[in-house]
Amino acid sequence: MGLYSLACAALNKNRHEYVSEYEHEYIDSLFTDFHRMADEIRLTGFAVLFSVNSGYKIILNKGFNAETVRKSVSTADFWNGMLQDETWHFIKGEALNPFFQLFSAYDASFDCLSIKKASHKGCPFIFIAAGEIADVFLQKQLDALMPLIERTYTVLHAFYKPVDIVHQKTDFSVQAKERFKSGKTSLYIVKLNKLFESLFALLAPSDFDFITSCIGAAPASFTAESPLCFSADDESRLYFLTRDKEGGDFCSDMKNAFKKMFSRKRADFMCAEPASEESSLYKELSNEIAF
Repeated sequence: MGLYSLACAALNKNRHEYVSEYEHEYIDSLFTDFHRMADEIRLTGFAVLFSVNSGYKIILNKGFNAETVRKSVSTADFWNGMLQDETWHFIKGEALNPFFQLFSAYDASFDCLSIKKASHKGCPFIFIAAGEIADVFLQKQLDALMPLIERTYTVLHAFYKPVDIVHQKTDFSVQAKERFKSGKTSLYIVKLNKLFESLFALLAPSDFDFITSCIGAAPASFTAESPLCFSADDESRLYFLTRDKEGGDFCSDMKNAFKKMFSRKRADFMCAEPASEESSLYKELSNEIAF
């Protein structure tokens, strides 16, 4: 059975069977399955933008770089103005100009974009492919992706929350002093290197930004006051500064979150642990905050 037939068979399951299979989704399984399917789709560059934070952002991506994924953040008003209906649109010439802002200089070498705005089970998305391609062929590729589009929304609803991850140590120190100037606080570290090493050959670089964001948002599942999150050491570590609470165990709560987010093999790579008092970040913060 070919890729298209398999996808159609999946879509033709009754609703109860489909939900029971995908009511829980692992982030790593979603991306590894997507890239296996993307390798079978005969398009050099394509992406699916999903509705996040009242706008749109590329989540599923083949052939575009990480800068394009970061630049793809766009408003619903932009897309409503550019695409008036849910038919296929083939954008060329000067009409491409508003779209170049969504791509890196390297990726913006196309002379046509094939775009469709659509929805699946009430969840909107936008499909983009580089080049002018027959709409019948494009629709077959899009139909094959529908199960993965639904699975992506399962992940988004479960794990993707708005979170500001600080990337500069000085900014982190300033925000930490202001945010936690009253009350005892603790600093924790999550090491990402083993997780990323296990996925490096299977995923695109842009996928790791999304995974990092989900990990940074994980405390939102068990605490009302989200910790301050800092990405350091070439993004191989995340630091969480949180206010201490009676009866709370940040490390075990994070471990439970990882078990929900990742398949067992990769969840075992993940843990949160108190930052060493010998670490430079701990020493720097301890001069300003009463741990």
